[in-house]
Amino acid sequence: MGIIFLIVVILIVLARYTLFSDYSEYSQKKFLIFSGVIIILLFSIRNAEIELGSDLNNYYRLYCRAIESTSLTVFLDINPFEKGYLVLNWLLSRIIKWPQFILFFQSAFCISVTLRFIYKYSQNLLISVLGFMSLGLMQFYLTGFRQSIAIAICLIALEFAEKRKIVKFILLVTLATSIHQTSIIFAIVYILMKIPVTKFSVIIELFAVLILAQIVPNLIVIGNDIFEKEYAGIFTGNSMGGLINLFISAVVLGLMYLRLYLNKGKNASIKNKILCRKGPKINKYYINYKLMPLLILGTGFYAMRYQALVLERISLYFTPTLFILLPQVIDVMFEEKSKKILRIIILVGMIFLGYWRLRGFPYQTIL
Repeated sequence: MGIIFLIVVILIVLARYTLFSDYSEYSQKKFLIFSGVIIILLFSIRNAEIELGSDLNNYYRLYCRAIESTSLTVFLDINPFEKGYLVLNWLLSRIIKWPQFILFFQSAFCISVTLRFIYKYSQNLLISVLGFMSLGLMQFYLTGFRQSIAIAICLIALEFAEKRKIVKFILLVTLATSIHQTSIIFAIVYILMKIPVTKFSVIIELFAVLILAQIVPNLIVIGNDIFEKEYAGIFTGNSMGGLINLFISAVVLGLMYLRLYLNKGKNASIKNKILCRKGPKINKYYINYKLMPLLILGTGFYAMRYQALVLERISLYFTPTLFILLPQVIDVMFEEKSKKILRIIILVGMIFLGYWRLRGFPYQTIL
């Protein structure tokens, strides 16, 4: 799939600098729609009947069983997944009795919500889109249907946490948890979004993550008992690939803390230096410090994946903050000449990283 990824990325980059070269809101929307349509098609036309036993094939066959099922109660009883995801499949199968539709639905919903998140919070759409495609989230969307839908729902819930609408936030997190149980961890976001970001609070959060790393094995055992699952899988992937994400996150967090330390939070999210750390609104034209605690937590979970694979999955709920904050740090903290050089390095690096991660991924279309 690596070559296909390169073709798609080249189309997106060329479109950004030719068809959608201006920075008007209208042009940015069209660029995201263009990018979204290409990625959704890439996802939707895959042949899910190859590689029997793979996650993609299992979700495809589940939808086939939903189409054949005449009783929701029986369907819920004979299938092992979370009830929310099973109900979703059963309801969709009442409307569209075509097994391939589940690929269209999952990709359209997850990718459109993710790109909407990028539009709302990022000023540099190209780097954010390539971040989504190369930093692991898009790769996970390819096969992790349940959690990808849960992640998308949590991205919507984030907006209500920002606006401090707790009832809507709780309802969305509850819905996400009914689809994938790991979503329950996103409940902490409402608290994190209310905490003012200061030099002291950042240090406290870092220490909290270090303490969490020490008690994670016990928490996993408790989680296994509560959810009657076996979440303590062992990480078997390429350690270098994980270090790249950790390195980028560490650099972004380090630069954010440096600016916070030197400027006392000025320009963190909006011009007023008090509201920039405590106010309910996030402005995509400044560094979104209100997202900093989420990136700290997500980076911590990602680093702990070597203790249990499920922690890498949990980190994915917070990964979107990285491809929002990375371009913001560049835009705010560097001079114009340095910005151009860094953007080129990042674009080339992300394209290579995405290709490297997907080069061995099997891909076959239904066409």
